[in-house]
Amino acid sequence: MSATQNVFVGREQLSSNWILGKLGVVNDRHMHQEAIKALSDLGIKIPSLNATVRSMSGGQRQCLAIARAMLFGHKVIILDEPTAALGVHESAQVLSVVDQLRSKGLAILIVSHNMQHVFKITDSITVMRLGASVASRKTNETSPEEIVGLITGAISG
Repeated sequence: MSATQNVFVGREQLSSNWILGKLGVVNDRHMHQEAIKALSDLGIKIPSLNATVRSMSGGQRQCLAIARAMLFGHKVIILDEPTAALGVHESAQVLSVVDQLRSKGLAILIVSHNMQHVFKITDSITVMRLGASVASRKTNETSPEEIVGLITGAISG
């Protein structure tokens, strides 16, 4: 599956030609142009949108998934450990994309144990332990030490 196909999976755009559209012919050119625009708007660099997703790095795959969510008008994006299996460069790429989405007004919920990333890209932090919310803090009014204490139960919320 190519990057373009991945971005539009399940939402393929049919040909605008009445007959071809009724026959289910996909408008690859239009989808390719839309994918280029979406990725460009987020500053995502993919060498070739025709390359298979399998051949892409973890960071590129994660960025494709984020672009797919953004492209289809989602107002809230939930990311579960978005940088967990990524290297430093790939993590920075994903965090940059998340920051750009924030600047566009999208709400982003991130589940992460990486305090450095959490403090870099969040406005507020909610700590959950054993399935319950134990505390919420504004990022600029707390510290990594306090958040870790809340996570471990060393500090009560």
